[in-house]
Amino acid sequence: MLFLLLFLGIFALWVIKSVKIIGPKEMAVLVTLGNPTAVLDSGLNFVPYLICSLSKFPKKMFNFDYPAREIVTKAGRYKGVRYGVQVIKVDSVAYMRFPRGKDKKLIEILRSDIPTEEKALKDWTEEVIIAAIRLVLGQKTWKECVEEIDKLKKEIESVFKDADGALLKAGFDKDDLIIVIKEIKLSKELEESLMAPEKKRLEKDAADFEAEAQARKWVGMVFHTMALAEGTSIKVIQQRIKIDKSLQKKFMNYALSINKDLEMADRKAIFKFINEGKDGGFAGNLALFARLLGEALKGDRKDGGKEKEEERKKPKEQMEDEEYLQYLEEEQEKAE
Repeated sequence: MLFLLLFLGIFALWVIKSVKIIGPKEMAVLVTLGNPTAVLDSGLNFVPYLICSLSKFPKKMFNFDYPAREIVTKAGRYKGVRYGVQVIKVDSVAYMRFPRGKDKKLIEILRSDIPTEEKALKDWTEEVIIAAIRLVLGQKTWKECVEEIDKLKKEIESVFKDADGALLKAGFDKDDLIIVIKEIKLSKELEESLMAPEKKRLEKDAADFEAEAQARKWVGMVFHTMALAEGTSIKVIQQRIKIDKSLQKKFMNYALSINKDLEMADRKAIFKFINEGKDGGFAGNLALFARLLGEALKGDRKDGGKEKEEERKKPKEQMEDEEYLQYLEEEQEKAE
């Protein structure tokens, strides 16, 4: 009787020790006497004590961000243009998980001695993934690598998931592997050569903007100078220039004379800027100044014939500025 109780006690202890709980984020391979025999899922499982053991695997999706690797692209033609050999840097990310289900894929992974710890698994997969990237991108020109990144991603995945590849041979399933090309970095020298035309365009735009800003400033200065010389207001000078072509010519000559004096004084002249268009040089500068003059006057008058001096009602000397301004406005209305 005592022997039976002792046996029952030992058996109960063995049963208790044989009950194992696999966590909700885990799965396991049942190893019987050193031989993997079954795949177990989360929950309560019976694992005969001293006879069987569990090798656990995480269910999570791993995210491996690999450091940028240098890839040598080939020389060749792409879209009719020939490109030389270049070294590019490729940033890649891999998403992978251990296979689930009862199809014994996990048993193959255990037999292949694939590490389950995250850092060790990342190191193990890195060379496999980089080799696939090198195999595909090494057969393309750098231009194709940059422009056809989505197409190349599919080619890399095809190599990466090849049936003869290391990962699938080890037991991974195609649906458990995703590779992403995060970024392709060109060499510094190549980036600078590609940016040179855009840089030149921006510099030209900046020069044109600066020239126009200076010209606007000097248009105002010429108006102010002429107003002081005539002893009247800027507004009156503007109105007179609108209806008097000879005064318009005088205005332009005066502005060009100031610019010439500044150039002789070795200063920055209002027309001295780079213009690479077909209307560049002096003609382009003169056109710019004429346009700004028109803006300052708020529009050119339409052809309406020349006003004759004898048709004026009063000479300017007998009028106040406000009267003369009103008179000029009336004359302009008639001309239009």
